Amino acid sequence: MFGRRACVGGIFWLGALLALVAARPCTAQVDLLNQAQVEPGDLGEVGVRVEGVGLNNAARPGEWAGIRVRLVERGDTPREVIVRASFTDLDGDPANYEAVTTTNPSNEQPIWLYARMPFDVGSSAGFRVTVFLGEEDPSGASPVGFQPGRLLGQTTYNWPQSMPSAETGMLGVVGINPGGLSGYGQGSNQVGNPLGHEWTQVVQLRPDGIPDRWMGLAMLRELVWNGVSPSELRIEQVRALREWVERGGHLIIALPDVGQEWFAVTNQELSSMLPAVVVTRQEGEPLPSLRTLVTDEDAAKLEVPETPTTVHTFEPRADAGPGEADCILNDAQGRCIVASRSVGIGAVTLIGLPVTNRWLASRGLPEADVFWHRVLGRRGQIATEAEFNEMRTDSKGNFDPQRRTLFRYDEDIPQEIAKSGRSLAGVMLGLVVFVIYWLVAGPGGFALLKRRGWQRHAWLGFFGASIVFTALAWTGASLLRPHRVEITHLSFLDHVYGQRIQRVKSWASVLVPVYGDATVSLESDDAAAGGSRFVQCVAPWEPARSANTVLTQGTFPDARSYAIDARAPQTMTFPARATVKQVQLDWAGGVAWDSIRPVVGEGQDPFTAIKLAQGNAVLSGKLIHGLPGTLKDVRIIVFRGQTPMLGSPSRGALISSLYAWSLSSWDWDPGVALDLEAQTPAGEAVKEVRTFADLLTGVGVGGEPRPQERMKRLEWAAFFNLLDPPPPDYKTSSTNFSGPVRALREYTHGLDLSRWSTRPCLVVIATLETEGEASMPEPVRVATNGSERKPYENGTTIVRWVYPLAPAPPRVAKPDTGATRPGNDSGPAPEGGS
Repeated sequence: MFGRRACVGGIFWLGALLALVAARPCTAQVDLLNQAQVEPGDLGEVGVRVEGVGLNNAARPGEWAGIRVRLVERGDTPREVIVRASFTDLDGDPANYEAVTTTNPSNEQPIWLYARMPFDVGSSAGFRVTVFLGEEDPSGASPVGFQPGRLLGQTTYNWPQSMPSAETGMLGVVGINPGGLSGYGQGSNQVGNPLGHEWTQVVQLRPDGIPDRWMGLAMLRELVWNGVSPSELRIEQVRALREWVERGGHLIIALPDVGQEWFAVTNQELSSMLPAVVVTRQEGEPLPSLRTLVTDEDAAKLEVPETPTTVHTFEPRADAGPGEADCILNDAQGRCIVASRSVGIGAVTLIGLPVTNRWLASRGLPEADVFWHRVLGRRGQIATEAEFNEMRTDSKGNFDPQRRTLFRYDEDIPQEIAKSGRSLAGVMLGLVVFVIYWLVAGPGGFALLKRRGWQRHAWLGFFGASIVFTALAWTGASLLRPHRVEITHLSFLDHVYGQRIQRVKSWASVLVPVYGDATVSLESDDAAAGGSRFVQCVAPWEPARSANTVLTQGTFPDARSYAIDARAPQTMTFPARATVKQVQLDWAGGVAWDSIRPVVGEGQDPFTAIKLAQGNAVLSGKLIHGLPGTLKDVRIIVFRGQTPMLGSPSRGALISSLYAWSLSSWDWDPGVALDLEAQTPAGEAVKEVRTFADLLTGVGVGGEPRPQERMKRLEWAAFFNLLDPPPPDYKTSSTNFSGPVRALREYTHGLDLSRWSTRPCLVVIATLETEGEASMPEPVRVATNGSERKPYENGTTIVRWVYPLAPAPPRVAKPDTGATRPGNDSGPAPEGGS
C-alpha cells in the first residue's frame, strides 16, 4: 500500500514540477472583445469594405502586406474611429493591427492598414476587420492613442483561392505593358519554375495601388515602372517608395517615348533618388539596331522591321558623386541606355530602351533572359509554351518538374532562435526527481523500514519523503526559472559603402520571466540618415512548417488580445506568461555598428581605395572593421562585370564574371587589416567560378545548389537568384523519381543581393557571434509590466558588406555585322579566382 501511495504521490509531484518548469496549456479561448458582432441584418453605423490585401490582391504568407479598407460613415458628423484587422498568433492570442482615422459622412474614406501575414493564410478562412468608436485613452497604454468603444461595423475578408505561397517570388510592374517581364512568370506555385527554382508571380499595379508605407511593398525586391506617369503619386506614396528602396528595394523606371515627367517632378524626395544623369532623347532609331539587346533569336527566325523608335541615352552630370550615375548597359554604339544610382541598400535604375514599344511587346520582347537578367541580376532560361512542349517531346514525356527534389535554404531559422535548453533541463530534472522519489518513498523506503521493523511508520515515511522532495522540486524549479529577459536572435546586417544607412532584419525568441504584459520596441537611431523618417517594425512570428497545426495545438487557455499600431508598428506589447515570444524585427537607420571599410592612405580617395588588380591578384587594397567581435567564415566575392552580349543564347549561364574566396580558417578581429592582394590570388592555383555551385566549396552534391552546412545555406541565400538552374534537358522516369534540386526560400525573400551581379563590386559575407547587453545590431528595448528591462542578448549576425567598384558595362555586338564597340570584356575571364 505504501508503494501504491508513493506512486500516486510521485505522479502528483511530477506533474506539479513539470507545470512549474516546462508545462504549457493547450486549449484556446476567444477574447470576449473579439466576439463582438453586428446583429444580423444590421449594416452598422459605419460601412466597412476590404478593397484588397497585398498588391493587386496578392500577399505572400509570412510577409508584411497592406490591407486597403474603405469606410462609409452613415452618421451626420465626423468621428474618430479605430479600424482593426485581427489575426491569431502562435500562442493563440489575437494580434489586433489598429489605426485611427476620422470618418467623412456619406463619403468613402480609404485607409491602409499593415500587418504581417501569418503563414496559415492558405488554410484559414480569412480575417475580420472591425471598426470601433475611438475613445480617449487616459492610461496611454494604447499604441494608437485611443481605446476601442462600441462596435460600429465589421466585415470578414475571405482569402482568394489563388494565393501566393511562402515560397513564391514576386515582381511588381506598374503599367499595362509588362515589357517582356511576363517571362518570369513561367511555372506555377505547385511546380515552381521548371527551368529555374522558385516561381515568380508578376504582379501588375496601377499608381493608385502603391501603398503609403514601405511595409506594403516589402514582398517585392523589384518594382518596374513601365512608361506610366508618376504625377498621380501622393507624398505618402513617394515616401513609402523611398524607404522601400533604402531598405533594399530596386525601383526600375522605363522612360516613356514622350514626356519626361520623372525629371519634371518638384517632389524632392522623388527626384533626389533618380540617377544624376543628363538624358538625351534619340529619335528615329531603327528597331533592328537593338536586336542584340532584346533577343537572342536568329535573324532568320525573327525578322525585326525597320520601324523607327525612340531611345534615351544617359551621361553622368558634372555634379554626380560616387554611385550616383553608374552605367549598367550600353547599346551597340557605346551609348549608356541603363543607368543606376545606389540609394541606401537599394537602387533606382533608369532604362532608355523602348521596352514598351508595341511591336516589341506583341512578341514578348525584350526577352527576360537576354535583357532583364542584366538589369535585375537574375539567371536561368526563359522558355515559351512551345519550347516547353518541345522539351516534353524530346524527353518522351519524362520531363516532369514535379519530381524535383525540394531544398529550402532558410529552413534552419526556427532552429537558430529556438530556446529549448532550459525546458529540456526542467523535464530531465523532473524525471530524475520522480525516479529518486519513487525509489525512496516506494519500494526502496519500504524495504529499509521493513529491515528495521518500522513498517508501522510507513505513512510517516511517505509524508516525510513528500516534504523533502517537494522542497527539492521547488528549489530546482526556482533555480531553473529564468530571472532575466533573454533574447536569442539570428540577424542579417547589410551595408553598402558610401551610404549612410544600414538595414537589419532579425528573427528572435524573447524569454520573458514574468506574468503580465511585456513590450518589445525598436528605437530609431537614424540621425545620420535623415531623422526619424524610418518606420521600424515589430511583429509576432511563427515558423512556416508548423503554421497549419500550431494555431489549434499548444495555445494558451487564457487567450488575450493585444494591439499593434498598423501604420507605425515599432512597439508591440503582448501577454507575458513566463515563457518565450517569437518576433520578427525590421530596422533601418544610420550606421549603428561601425562596419567594414577600406584602409585609406593620406590624400587617397576612399571610393577608389579598392581596385581590380592585374597580375597575381584580383583585388588590391586593404579592409578593416570595427564590429563588436571577431568575424568568422569570411567570404570574399568579386563580380568583375557582365559577360559580353553577343546575340547567342545564354542557356541559363551567369551573366557576370565571378570570383570567390573562402577564409574559413582565418578569424578577422576588429582593427586588423585584411590585405586583399594576399587574400584574392589569381593564377593557375585558383579557378574561376563558372557555376555558382562552385561557391559552395565542395559542400554541393553533383554541382547542385545543396549546401549541407546550416550557416552556409543562410550565407549563400544572399545570391538565391544566381543559383545554378537545372540542366535544360533534365528528365525523370518511373525509375528515377528524384529530379534535379529545386531551391526554395520561405523567410529570406527580401534579403537577396543578386542585383550586385550586374556591375563590378566586392561583397564580403561573414558571421559574427555576440552576447551580452545591447549586443544586437539594432537598438531593441524590452519592458515588463511597465518597467524597463535590460535584456541579455545572444545570437548570430550575418554581416553583408558591399563595396561598389568602377562601372564597366559589357560590350554589345552589332546585330548587322557582329562587330562591337568598346566595353567591358570581362567574361568569360581567363583562368583565375575561386
